[in-house]
Amino acid sequence: IIDNRTQIAWLEPSRQKTQTNMSFNFAFAKTSDFTKVSRKKDYYVQDWLWNLIWTSNNFENLASKDSYFKIDYWPQPYQKEYRKVSLQLSACFIQGAKITDVA
Repeated sequence: IIDNRTQIAWLEPSRQKTQTNMSFNFAFAKTSDFTKVSRKKDYYVQDWLWNLIWTSNNFENLASKDSYFKIDYWPQPYQKEYRKVSLQLSACFIQGAKITDVA
């Protein structure tokens, strides 16, 4: 469940894998949906979405290699092993860069 006003997300605790595919979609939550999530652990929506896409293999080739991209914020990876590489990539794309030049 995501609260758009506060930009906070709460996840269903039984969902172990955090991945998605191209069918990623959303729907408005019902009152009964609130019983399925743990409000003990909350996530900042931008960080949660970044991590969701980062761990989803279906999005690896989404961006054209010949295109230029610029990120608007520094991502915060949840897994320790991705922190260094995401910081390096973010440093390249924070001012804008071409994917083939960075690769």
